[in-house]
Amino acid sequence: MIKLVVSPPGDAAEALDEPKRIPTREEIWTHLHKAIKGTPAPLSDEEIAKSTDWQKVRKYYSLNAVPALAAVKDEEVRRREMERLAIMKMALRGL
Repeated sequence: MIKLVVSPPGDAAEALDEPKRIPTREEIWTHLHKAIKGTPAPLSDEEIAKSTDWQKVRKYYSLNAVPALAAVKDEEVRRREMERLAIMKMALRGL
């Protein structure tokens, strides 16, 4: 039986034997800042809510048919309830 061993050319073969170095936070930030055009925003519930298309969420998770959501007048309470229902539906779909 002939056994073929294929290894990457040049320095790549040597790099496989070396332990991987974990980049620092500053290196990651610098890389992302160079690669992505835009304004950095904090990862918070408010920022995520701003970029969420709630009409699509309601349609995809069939929340339009939930009468309890239509009865809620406070927009913040309605959004939290939609989030809770969507998460519950995600969990059920994962079973």
